[in-house]
Amino acid sequence: MNNEEFSTYKYGFFCVAADEWYRIMDKLDGGEDITKGSYAEYLEFEDVYSHNEIDEEQEKLIRALNDYFEFKKLPYHAELWIDEVRIKEVEQ
Repeated sequence: MNNEEFSTYKYGFFCVAADEWYRIMDKLDGGEDITKGSYAEYLEFEDVYSHNEIDEEQEKLIRALNDYFEFKKLPYHAELWIDEVRIKEVEQ
């Protein structure tokens, strides 16, 4: 990740992680608080995807987000919380 641009290609996003990634990036670009709310929730996606598929996508999303936050030196940390991804603000 020595490039100026961050690529999510290596994380192998499928629909769930990709949708949530873009939603989070839109919020960041718009100056919204990404720590409010949750992402990749079972309830939102379980009509189309199995819990196993959602679990895999949550893991990919968390890894990508945390790498991105580190790359951009942003004070956030993504983690799994029950059946969804949450983002917390951390002190630097």
